[in-house]
Amino acid sequence: MKQFTIILWIGILINAHLIGNVEAHTLTLQGLHQYAQKLEEFPKNDNQNDLNPDFTSYLKSLNGGAWKRFFSFLGEEKVFWAPATLSAQMQFILQKSPFCKKKALFLQARPGDELIIWGDIHGAFHSLLRSLRDLQAKGYLSDDLKILKPHATFIFMGNIIDRSPYSLETLSVVLTLMARNPQQVIYLQGSHEHEQNWQNYDLGNELYQRLKIDHLDHPFVKSLNTFFNQLPGQIFLQDAQSQNLLINSLYTTSIEKLLTLRAPVTALIQSQSRSRNYQSTQGFELAPSIEGIPTWTNFSSPTRIFQNLFEFYNDSYTIIHIGKTLSASKATAYTRDIRSKEADFSHQTFHLLSARVLRSGEELEEQWLNVALGCSFDLSESVRVLGERLRAGMHLRISKLNREGGIHGKLLRIYFKNDKYTPSLTLKNVNEFLKKKNTVFVFSPLGTPTTQVLLPKIQKKEIVVFAPYTGANIFRNPDLTYMFHYRTSYANEAHALVSYAREELFKQKFGFFYQDDEYGWAALNEARKVLKEEYNIKEENICQASYQRNTLDVDAAAQQISKCQPDVLFFFSTIGPSKSLIQKIGINKLSNVTLMGISPLDRFRDFVAQDPQRPYRGKGLSFIISRVVPNPYDRSKNIVAEYIQELEKTYPGAHPDVDSLEGYINTSLIIEVLKSIPEPITKEKIVDAMKILNARDFKGLKLRFSPQTRELSQDVWLDTGAEEWIYSPSGVPQL
Repeated sequence: MKQFTIILWIGILINAHLIGNVEAHTLTLQGLHQYAQKLEEFPKNDNQNDLNPDFTSYLKSLNGGAWKRFFSFLGEEKVFWAPATLSAQMQFILQKSPFCKKKALFLQARPGDELIIWGDIHGAFHSLLRSLRDLQAKGYLSDDLKILKPHATFIFMGNIIDRSPYSLETLSVVLTLMARNPQQVIYLQGSHEHEQNWQNYDLGNELYQRLKIDHLDHPFVKSLNTFFNQLPGQIFLQDAQSQNLLINSLYTTSIEKLLTLRAPVTALIQSQSRSRNYQSTQGFELAPSIEGIPTWTNFSSPTRIFQNLFEFYNDSYTIIHIGKTLSASKATAYTRDIRSKEADFSHQTFHLLSARVLRSGEELEEQWLNVALGCSFDLSESVRVLGERLRAGMHLRISKLNREGGIHGKLLRIYFKNDKYTPSLTLKNVNEFLKKKNTVFVFSPLGTPTTQVLLPKIQKKEIVVFAPYTGANIFRNPDLTYMFHYRTSYANEAHALVSYAREELFKQKFGFFYQDDEYGWAALNEARKVLKEEYNIKEENICQASYQRNTLDVDAAAQQISKCQPDVLFFFSTIGPSKSLIQKIGINKLSNVTLMGISPLDRFRDFVAQDPQRPYRGKGLSFIISRVVPNPYDRSKNIVAEYIQELEKTYPGAHPDVDSLEGYINTSLIIEVLKSIPEPITKEKIVDAMKILNARDFKGLKLRFSPQTRELSQDVWLDTGAEEWIYSPSGVPQL
């Protein structure tokens, strides 16, 4: 009897084990759901590195003890993610799918087509199953994973694997969909599938812990690499008017390069580097345009890793509905908050070009305005962060405009080009705006040398330049009638800083660290003038030290400033050399010195002084900085309240900052001008219409155009670290 009982229990356990293992050829959504319920959805990783997590302990727990290993031996090939099964599927797909063995796909976009798209999934097995079950409920998919709608195509934008202990399960589901629907499922190569990059991440550990595969010459590893290498990286979908929707899963591939394959591109869905972009997302969102193309990003991995990195808690997929043209197409984003087990998928439909929210059944065909904005600034080198912040602010305002109907019912396009803070590249970009983009409006060039290279074109009236990010005096010239500034001059900023240091802080000995070019001279000359003419400060109480642009050689300057021992030190410099100077002189020697600087030094302020909004930063030194826009947290000004509202909506969790606010203000001002001009809009009409910005209150900003300096604002605020900033309407603090 005892032997019979033991045999009976062994039989029951073996049967239970085999039920828990789903076979690949009988794979169903219901079976997968039951399998997933036995797995912890959000297991903890052993290490603190969310970019490359280690799930060794959890993977070992899946292997279990001796009994479980015994049962695994009995039913080894029953698991649907077994190597032999996956290898056979990959081989079958490479034979049958028309979408493999190509670097890029060129397809026809037909009215009525639907593209069901997932962004990075990264082993979010449970989330993928919930999305598929939602599609089953909507009639797109059967329980046996067959696509039911003939005009529907499933598209996975790569990065199916890694950063999860369930890469094998997730990959198996995608491969099964491809094998059962070879004409209707596309798997794009993501950065982790590209060039065997997955071998640098945690799928390798999963293979070892679960399958004891520990070398790159293993047949299964070779099968994986062969399959991944033959996946395409992009899809071009062309409509009847030869316009293209580009879906690009390899963010390292230049869009400019892809446009040589097929153009024009009307809309872009683009993967992002999630190890670099830590901003929050809802899943499918409009991003800053690339090459003037409306650009969307897509993300679908609500695992513990991405909950930690940027608070992503959504199951997410998107359906693109192709209209009669791409200009009449729309995108419906489906999301479900995983924190609520009872929640259903909600959805919102956007126009594919404008991101305008559409009502159910609403159709809309958008058109572009005949004028566009051309922006050239650094997006990759020494002032990349500043460029990205300006771009973010511009993107917020342009997106708001186009969602609300554009200008004269047409969308405003904005081109962003990277000039790496190099004048020759700035000129190249602007020439491209003129010749290829038909754009004569250069918007917010970043920096004095990169703006200076445009002076001949401004003087010849070939281009209109609005709101450059520079306060240099060479651009404050009444003869430059095709140039307009929002921000005031560095001279006005220096005036406000020096006046405050003398009148409120009672400083006696003044030191200046400056860049030896137009950028540094403008502030230095004004500061010296104010000290001598307004406060009668003698030369022996003034010391100055310079450095050459694009160098970090500040040794001589550090020695000179240390020798003269000022009680206030002004920085008319850039961030890198300023940091080097602090390090050369030493924190201790500067502990009793007040540091002051002009507006481009915002990130340097984070380096030396504590920010009340981010107290974990800084070295505890006193630093006062001049600002040319209001406090980005001050909702009492309508323009700031509007900016914060858009920021919270688009980048949840992001901190307001002065640079993106400046980009938002600049864009708001030019939109105000363009709205006043009847079509067709020309550069001559733009110049003439600028007068509408003179002598008015614009959403809390006091605008006063000066024909002598070409400035719309002469305002300066002093940020001492207190909650309220000190306002200076003309460079002299109002205390």
